[in-house]
Amino acid sequence: MLFIGLIALAAMVPGEPGPGAVSEQYKMQKALFEAEGSVGQDLAAMDTAVTGGAVKIGPLGFNRTETKAELVKMVDFPWAIDTITVDDQGIINNVEPESFRSVIGENLSDQKHLQRLYSQKVPVMSDVILSVEGVPAVDIASPVFSLDGTFIGATTLLFNPVKFFEKHTPKKPDGTPWHITVMQKDGLVVYEPDTQQIGKNAFSDPLFKPFPDLIAFAGKMSRERVGNGTYTFTDGKGMNVTKEAMWTTVGIRGAEWRLVIIRITAPANS
Repeated sequence: MLFIGLIALAAMVPGEPGPGAVSEQYKMQKALFEAEGSVGQDLAAMDTAVTGGAVKIGPLGFNRTETKAELVKMVDFPWAIDTITVDDQGIINNVEPESFRSVIGENLSDQKHLQRLYSQKVPVMSDVILSVEGVPAVDIASPVFSLDGTFIGATTLLFNPVKFFEKHTPKKPDGTPWHITVMQKDGLVVYEPDTQQIGKNAFSDPLFKPFPDLIAFAGKMSRERVGNGTYTFTDGKGMNVTKEAMWTTVGIRGAEWRLVIIRITAPANS
């Protein structure tokens, strides 16, 4: 998926320029590719930790000290919130770290991604959800099977998408970060340096209503896996400006995000 995205986006922007002629579009493209690669690498690492943990927990069951030890290993990511196991009815029966012990006994059977896991018995990743821990988060989960092949529940890793994408924001040569935004296909802003936008929907929130070309641009991103274009929006300081953006798609296990790199090109009315 990542390889296809790189090829498709490369076809939309100028090729690598000659010495001394590095265009802003090329710099954006290169930074977006860097971010796409690092995001994909760490999503895969979390997925491997969860699926690998499920394989190890299966023979142990949910009531062993060794099971808790596996959860401790799984939560070893700087953006992780907690790891849990749930039984075959969706009830939480283990959690690490212990500071989240209050969630034991909670029923997660109404969560859409776990409903797919329970019906299809496959690993999944959620969109952003309001977790029972009380924070917006993303969940990667894998089914757990006993040695005789019986489905006994699942193990999951819950992580903070804001911390995750902060860590994967590429830097310019002067050390300042590029402007990276992440959007779900339904328009929800998952990550944005302007934190007031996080959790808002680009299609319906009043913040975006005065900017119809931004809403149209978000619609294009929702429909297409890669692309580029321009739109008008505020610079965060009260001035409307024209912004240029490129995007690609990242995700695993059926969940997708649009990863966007943005730069201001001009005042909106220039």
